[in-house]
Amino acid sequence: MACVNFDHVSPDYPARKPVQLLLELADELALYAADSDQAYQALRAFYDQADSAHQGLSSLRDGSPRPLDDDLGVRDAVDAFARVIGELGGGLLILDTCEELAKWNPGT
Repeated sequence: MACVNFDHVSPDYPARKPVQLLLELADELALYAADSDQAYQALRAFYDQADSAHQGLSSLRDGSPRPLDDDLGVRDAVDAFARVIGELGGGLLILDTCEELAKWNPGT
């Protein structure tokens, strides 16, 4: 089981760090992955892929294509996260409500 509370995640993560939500979930799953060499290796590979994706996005300027429109490693990171879940044998992922995102105004 993994839980993410959006009160602790920057509301602009989808544009700036699209893999951040998966990183938050992965941090919660790390304890479970420690029990399996395959799950632990999959988790390490995911962290590497997520870091690579975010580094690739850091060079984009505002107005650039959306992160999923370019081959910047985001899809590979998502696939790597799916492998982690598969190695863990599935799981329950809980997402807190997004009321903070509804309050966020990018123009301020």
